[in-house]
Amino acid sequence: PNDPYNVIPTDCPLLNESVPFYMNYDVSESDGSVLAIAGGTNVYYSFDGANSMQKITTSSTISGGPRTVHVAGANPYVVYVGSGSGFVSVTQNAQDAPVTWVKSIKQVGTVSGFVTDANDASHVWVSISGYGSGNKHFWRSTDFGKTWEAPATNLPDLDASSIARAPNGNLFLGTTFGVLYSKDNGVTWAPLRDGLPLCQVTKLRVRGTGSQWLLATTYGRGMFRININDLPPVVVNS
Repeated sequence: PNDPYNVIPTDCPLLNESVPFYMNYDVSESDGSVLAIAGGTNVYYSFDGANSMQKITTSSTISGGPRTVHVAGANPYVVYVGSGSGFVSVTQNAQDAPVTWVKSIKQVGTVSGFVTDANDASHVWVSISGYGSGNKHFWRSTDFGKTWEAPATNLPDLDASSIARAPNGNLFLGTTFGVLYSKDNGVTWAPLRDGLPLCQVTKLRVRGTGSQWLLATTYGRGMFRININDLPPVVVNS
């Protein structure tokens, strides 16, 4: 807290609560000055690049504590939170006081990543970490997380650590053994190799002019990128 290069303001209550070793945070795709941080107990929100931060939850808002957070690009006042108890909570008024939260009725699992439609904050896709979830490592919702569906028909039981979505609708999951991709909104999936080693993928992002690049960071093998426009069709083995 006394480090002059600490990005968190010294008067922020986040410094006084138990936090994970790696805190999950997200910056709005549409406004780089808006971000949210998942602390050990609460979620903190800033609209001025972290010069000031406000606590937008109470200790009882997020059951199990926040683990993953996402600021919707289509509306920076929409914030999604994945909890330690496997539920998703969302607010549509993060800038207000008090902030109103709605918890999903379905326990989807430990959310490792969120992505929302760049033009519609109510459309959200999530990756689920851990093992033993069968085809339930991917969920999607079109109503701010009120209802969920897991449409995948051939998704392997791999720990999914991240998710990304291209403007053309392609979805990508970062897993223990590389990247899987879908061109039909998450129904069928195929491995995306093409030079990427079969290693743990820790984070995925879509970047570049026209959002044509998929970037993948890995555990111990560096960072890779591939042109989304060059992806082959998804081939599902019968």
